[in-house]
Amino acid sequence: MKNGSVIRQGHIDTYTSFGTAAQWSEGKLVLNDGQTLRLIEDGTGAVSETIDLPHLMGATVTKDVYYNVEAVFKDVLLVRPLDTALLTLVNRTTGEQTLLYKELLSAERQLDVEQIDYMFPGDHIKFTKREGNMFTFTVNYLDGSKETVHTYTLPDSGE
Repeated sequence: MKNGSVIRQGHIDTYTSFGTAAQWSEGKLVLNDGQTLRLIEDGTGAVSETIDLPHLMGATVTKDVYYNVEAVFKDVLLVRPLDTALLTLVNRTTGEQTLLYKELLSAERQLDVEQIDYMFPGDHIKFTKREGNMFTFTVNYLDGSKETVHTYTLPDSGE
């Protein structure tokens, strides 16, 4: 809205996810309908960037596959495909994907995640913050175990 008038309108499909959808990125509004992510300039409503999420994620079938985007940065996105509910770090340039549960959880906890619970699917990993190349996540376990904090550092790109 600008001066009480709607300048850009969209919709979002809401799905169960353990993470919170990104709302802002570097001063731009994040609008995600589950398949198309748009970065909207605040005040003008101009679309500064559009990302085809199924294409970025390498999906060959896009019907009924939706993506919750939990963080947007210039170099990476944190995306949770809602068919698996597994938080994935995606390099925006190369499309390379890192399933974060495989990087953050013990082998035993990885097995728990891989044995799909249709009532509570996913890895239960929540993005907390980013400082430089280090990401911090919180994991809430459904078995009553104490919440844990984990960090993941982006590999050096070699540039």
